[in-house]
Amino acid sequence: MEVLTLLIAKAAETGELSAIAGCSLKQRISIYADDVALFIKPRVQDLVAVRGIFDMSSQASGLQVNYNKSEAVVIHGELEDKMTVRNLLHCTLGDFPCKYLGL
Repeated sequence: MEVLTLLIAKAAETGELSAIAGCSLKQRISIYADDVALFIKPRVQDLVAVRGIFDMSSQASGLQVNYNKSEAVVIHGELEDKMTVRNLLHCTLGDFPCKYLGL
């Protein structure tokens, strides 16, 4: 999972991922075992970048993202944002507040 963290950091550094005000890299991604929580803006550029990052990370680590078991939660978004996220990430949309690691 270190590969994923490095790829996210590089994408944020180069501007491929939009900055989130008041959110550092350590706050942006949380990885525990095979669970990942990642905060990004629901913009096409960010979603396409994340999808590519997941693919690169899978190639490097051999770990695959199971989008059928994954969930995206849009916080402070409109219906259009939710549809964009669902259409680009191909995963279930969850509701906020959500559970992460059973909490």
